[in-house]
Amino acid sequence: MRSQRGIVTATVTVRWMDAGEMRFGSLDALAAARAGQGHVWIDVYRPDAETLAVIQQAYGLHSLAIKDVLHFPQRPKIDAYPGSLFLVWIASSLGAANSLASSEIDIFLGPGFLITAHRDTVPALDAVGSDACGVLAKGPEWTLHAILDRSVDAMFPVVDMVGEELDRIENELLAKVQDGQLKELYAVKRTMLELHKMIGPERDVVRAMARHDEFISQEAYLYLQDVGDHIARCQKLLVDELADWRFTPLETKKQVGGLCLRPAVSLW
Repeated sequence: MRSQRGIVTATVTVRWMDAGEMRFGSLDALAAARAGQGHVWIDVYRPDAETLAVIQQAYGLHSLAIKDVLHFPQRPKIDAYPGSLFLVWIASSLGAANSLASSEIDIFLGPGFLITAHRDTVPALDAVGSDACGVLAKGPEWTLHAILDRSVDAMFPVVDMVGEELDRIENELLAKVQDGQLKELYAVKRTMLELHKMIGPERDVVRAMARHDEFISQEAYLYLQDVGDHIARCQKLLVDELADWRFTPLETKKQVGGLCLRPAVSLW
């Protein structure tokens, strides 16, 4: 979208079902999408106030939720407003050099529509968007499920990476204590803390969806429960990795860079 000042701002992709086929357009196609009887998915990349105002007016979105979208970042949560649910979801994946890549997705779910807003490229959104016809034809809550399901699946390589890094640090400490190992240890701890801060609240978000059958069908919630189970499994794997490492012979004190380190890192 080009603002009144001529500056290119948000990129909007409108997908909607029309007579069994999925159609695409930009923000200019919003009226056509809403005029039909099919479900609509609006994706907003790099949202700005001007673009959101157009969408807010079209779907009656609450101003407090719009404010949350514009005030980045937010923590995972779910809020119920008249006519829609508002969710904040953090999609985590393995980034460059085994780093944690986290992207916020702000989501509106309402009767017949799904709106996603994000500032980063999100692989889960790209994957669902490339083949959205099937899920969008079933309903916006099924499209939401597909997005959350893919984002949770992307967490597992991150947890695997954490375990591999802890094993590597342990083996190196057993072989020879060197400068820099303490720094590496706390880098892994920071990753674990970031994951922990996201995983717990996101599990609560999925659980809370059960109370909103006006937007989510019972069948769709059964599948969303499965997403919640995957989150719980990811959380357990993360805690197990920590517990397995904490109770190794490395609990004996070792000198790392002149500091006394007991490699028993706690998340809490």
